[in-house]
Amino acid sequence: LTLIQDWREMVRRQVSQLGFLLGRDAYKRRRRLALREVVDNMAMPLTLYRRDFGIDFDNRVPANLRTPPFFEAELYAVLLHLFTNALKAVRDEQVSKIAVTAQWKKGVLHIFMLDTGTGVDRGKREEVFKPFVTTSTPDLVLGVGTGLGLAIVRDTLSAYNGSVQFIDPDRFVTQEN
Repeated sequence: LTLIQDWREMVRRQVSQLGFLLGRDAYKRRRRLALREVVDNMAMPLTLYRRDFGIDFDNRVPANLRTPPFFEAELYAVLLHLFTNALKAVRDEQVSKIAVTAQWKKGVLHIFMLDTGTGVDRGKREEVFKPFVTTSTPDLVLGVGTGLGLAIVRDTLSAYNGSVQFIDPDRFVTQEN
């Protein structure tokens, strides 16, 4: 009986912590984050992978750029899903480069994950944001790809009234200027 009571108390404590994290005032714990630092921290654990496959990474985010209020874990998840997709895209390319850049334009933060991969066919660009749709080939380190990463990215950004999309390199050059 004591064991069950102890277990119930432990569960009660854990659930009460979830209430703190997910409660009505949880939005107050969102913070403006230094995006360059978040990008560096997100990319760091995959440094050996990048080295082993000869993948260059360039964090071009301006040092003073801050995000709108965001939960840090959500921003890391968004960037990590985009980054691992980019890693898979460039892994077997002749030139393997990934860069992240960002800018504020008309009051909206634009974050660009650029890579030298072959890209996603225009006809599949919306489809890959659906759950369980994947175009990646299996990777011994990064995994097979469940098709959930881009769906999570879209859902997370949508909760912040944001969006995600594939763009052509020539369109990026136009937007950057």
